[in-house]
Amino acid sequence: MTHIFVEDPAENTYVQLVSFYLAARVVTAIFYGITAYLLPMIKGVMICQLLGTLIPTALWIASIHVDMPGRLGFIFPALFLDMYGHVFFLGLFMYGQRIAPEGKWKKRLGGMFEFYPAISIEHRVERMNAFVSLVLGYSVVAILFQSQGGYNINAFLGKAILGLMQAFTFNWIYFDIDASNLNLHAIRRSRISAGIWEFAHLLFVMGYIVATSALSRLVLATDVPDTNPEQLAEPYRDSAEDHFNAGVRFFYCDGLAIALLSMGAIAFSHEHMNPPTLRLHKNIRLANRAAVCVVMFFLPLAHSLRSLDLISVTLGLSIWVLVVELWGKSSRDDPFIGEKDGCCVKYEANCKKKDLKRMTTSDEIRPSGEILELGRGKKTAI
Repeated sequence: MTHIFVEDPAENTYVQLVSFYLAARVVTAIFYGITAYLLPMIKGVMICQLLGTLIPTALWIASIHVDMPGRLGFIFPALFLDMYGHVFFLGLFMYGQRIAPEGKWKKRLGGMFEFYPAISIEHRVERMNAFVSLVLGYSVVAILFQSQGGYNINAFLGKAILGLMQAFTFNWIYFDIDASNLNLHAIRRSRISAGIWEFAHLLFVMGYIVATSALSRLVLATDVPDTNPEQLAEPYRDSAEDHFNAGVRFFYCDGLAIALLSMGAIAFSHEHMNPPTLRLHKNIRLANRAAVCVVMFFLPLAHSLRSLDLISVTLGLSIWVLVVELWGKSSRDDPFIGEKDGCCVKYEANCKKKDLKRMTTSDEIRPSGEILELGRGKKTAI
């Protein structure tokens, strides 16, 4: 993919990139066509999906025959239609079902959109979670490097470990903070929140991938002590440089800022449970996250920061967000670390006398407690 902007036609891989992408899209279009033929009830919806696939495909094919920068005039509309073309047909369906006045057009739209297939929200969420896991996994693969021989403990290894901690922190925030204690998912909440949830994921993935690509350059940078390029294997030694340009700084810091801000938008689109004993309200925690994003946005302007400094500062900011989220979501009635002194839990249960006798006469370890026998006219032993 990195060779799609190479001017030499022998080295340019744009045609191959588009070809593989369109192969998957054409297979999807064939599926829509077969489904429209076999299931007349959803024929109109499938035809709309088919058109929503063929029109961007034509734009992608046309972009192959145009040189840069005119090629961008076909790429951006094709990307927009691929991502949001279905919104037009969904709006057409809703117009025909609710807003359209009685008449010929309403009858035609009703016949075309007789039935709109339901979307499995759980499947969509799990599929998105799987894709986010792939993106976070890519960040782990991107920082891999190979030593020339032996196990060298140097700054290369230190920066790679910090990069792993960065990925772990983002994984913790996305899955265990923002996706926990949901009262109502964004897709079920409203159409607006569902749109925010979907669009924010796009920005999150794009920002994090850009930051990860820059992180791979920062790990191999030799601008800090204990970074001897001779300790790297030959392929990685060629990529080790004693300086990196401003683009790497902006890609890394601003990419992380966009990813973190997008995660905040995803959390904002959900309706979380808000118990009265919450230490910090959700809006306050999101404001803290937005403030950290602002710091990350302007961090590249500090040209004195070296590669290790950039990774350390961004990791520290990410951990700060994680700690604030963990502390803010905890209860005021319980200590943040450890257990409350003198805390006891009382359980009540009903069981049959023969089961109780079997438990008391067996050699199995049973929980300690007081056993009260009910009388004939009693409903409770307490």
